[in-house]
Amino acid sequence: MKKTATLFALFALILISVSAHTGGVVRAAQGCKAPSIEISDSTVATPISFNGKWTLVNFWTSSDPVSRIAAGNYDDLARDIRSNSEFQLLSINVDRSEALYNAVIAADGLSEGTQIHLNPEDAARVAGEYYLDRGCNSYLIDPSGKIRAVNPTTDAVLAML
Repeated sequence: MKKTATLFALFALILISVSAHTGGVVRAAQGCKAPSIEISDSTVATPISFNGKWTLVNFWTSSDPVSRIAAGNYDDLARDIRSNSEFQLLSINVDRSEALYNAVIAADGLSEGTQIHLNPEDAARVAGEYYLDRGCNSYLIDPSGKIRAVNPTTDAVLAML
């Protein structure tokens, strides 16, 4: 009996630790609720709202060519469908240097209204929630706040709208 109880306790411990780990792994996955994003200035943290609109959140950095190209493609898409009040683009740059970010915005002709630069502290926090250590990704989030696509093409975004 003692051996059975020990095995049961060990199994329960393994199950709990695996469950806790998998909960974190799927936080920024298709079908899951999108993690919140807060941008802070010197005094206040401001949450970015996904509720009520289709939101394309694109993370990019100047050193990752694929994500930088995606930022341009998504920016063009947002310009093309700007009359759709049910859609918003949040293109989030996680470069350490805001000066570099500003230079890239100007050089690539990106819309300042859809681009956000995160300070290093906010970028580190968001990177953990969206697993940016595995590379910059894009997430199409539906009006209820669920992730509907990861790294969608512009055609896929248009099809879902």
